[in-house]
Amino acid sequence: MRTAMISLSDVGQPKKRLSVPLNDMHAISEIYKLAGSQAHILFREDLEDKSTLNDYDNLFVFYAGLVNFGGIQSKASLKVIRLVNDFNGPVVVFNNDVLDPVNNKKRAGFERITRPVVYASPDGIGGAEKGTTDVDVSGELEINQSFVIGKRLSKMSDVVTKPQYDVVYGGRNRPAMRRRLCEISKKHSLIAYSNIIEALKETNAKLLRSGYNFSNAELRVVNSLGKYSLMLKENKKNYFTSRVFEQLFSNSIVLFDKQWKTYECFWRDFNTFDGSVEDLSRMLDVEYDASLVAEQHEFARSFDYDAYIESEAKELAKVIG
Repeated sequence: MRTAMISLSDVGQPKKRLSVPLNDMHAISEIYKLAGSQAHILFREDLEDKSTLNDYDNLFVFYAGLVNFGGIQSKASLKVIRLVNDFNGPVVVFNNDVLDPVNNKKRAGFERITRPVVYASPDGIGGAEKGTTDVDVSGELEINQSFVIGKRLSKMSDVVTKPQYDVVYGGRNRPAMRRRLCEISKKHSLIAYSNIIEALKETNAKLLRSGYNFSNAELRVVNSLGKYSLMLKENKKNYFTSRVFEQLFSNSIVLFDKQWKTYECFWRDFNTFDGSVEDLSRMLDVEYDASLVAEQHEFARSFDYDAYIESEAKELAKVIG
């Protein structure tokens, strides 16, 4: 059995360009392999005509977001939409960020996905309700590449980088996070990366600006720059993200917001706070202890990655088999 993996976005997935979707598709291909299918990632340059997919039994589409710049559908997005609609076998549409739904609204002059698809996300069964807009969903799957990524990181040698700042944080720019980080930066040295940096321009934080897409292994090194890294609660995310494993296998001590129950399996006496700035600040005042990092690596390596991966592969096999 053969699976074609393609990206649906305004620019598609060009060859020789690193991206988050490409990184995640490499991980998801491992789940397809376990489900009995050889997955092949096709790039934008490969999608020239409908015959491209003739040799494949099923199709995986990574929804990477559609902005439709200037109110115009790009050639790259149109090619993928047409390939999806004309494909004869099962089609799985995967959405990694359920806070940005697969938008398939009717719009004058726009082409859209008109066939039934199986919706997959880390959110699990029932996720399509908030993860799609006007998509004909024939079934749902839970696919979470984070467990494959976590397993890979667990087999790597420890990072040698030592902390240089009190706190390191990388993530989305959301109001609750922004408020806490701004307060923390008044008292503690903070280095930040990813989308949140724009919100911290007026603070004392060190902002790591880069147009480069770091790999998961490289982000372990980035997170090792802080004595502590943070898993701040994200509303509507009740599933694991790869960021938790990037942090757990870094040399930073991960502090978990106890409001985010998803990660309760990683909670220890030394690594949780009650969600408030005051309690977080108290934890950051504790002297850094490298032995706690070793303990953190130990319980992160003992996590049962295979149980999650095998369960997802079993359900996927029912759809593509």
